[in-house]
Amino acid sequence: MVVDVPDRPAEHLADIAEDMVGQALAAGQTIRRGQGYVVRVTAPAGVHRAMV
Repeated sequence: MVVDVPDRPAEHLADIAEDMVGQALAAGQTIRRGQGYVVRVTAPAGVHRAMV
């Protein structure tokens, strides 16, 4: 599964998340959008549920 996580939530999740979510965010692709960015994360459905 692929999900785009906006910039501020991605930063927050990277700081507080468990190892699995943090690793998925670190491996994600940063995409600039306007004045911000999104992190495109490809990971199993369980990781995406943990992000939400």
